[in-house]
Amino acid sequence: MKAEIISVGSSLLTGRAVNENAAFLTRELTALGITIAEAVMIAEEPEKLTETLKRAEKHADLIVITGGLGPDADDSVKTTLSKYLKKAIGSG
Repeated sequence: MKAEIISVGSSLLTGRAVNENAAFLTRELTALGITIAEAVMIAEEPEKLTETLKRAEKHADLIVITGGLGPDADDSVKTTLSKYLKKAIGSG
């Protein structure tokens, strides 16, 4: 199984934060026998996330999205992912 890790956040791209989430996920997934095909850092921009998801779907069996400080009223990652998956936010 191949996985892609998508880390979202401007603080990662400016060097204000270290991408410890991706490092942790890489270790844990590898220990489970999952190959990391790619790990990317992107800005919190809906178009960039959509583009990255489309590309990841072509070569990864598992996509993990991480980043941000948590959901807030204008959480563009949650909204973009909901639209991409054609699933309403909060639905099961």
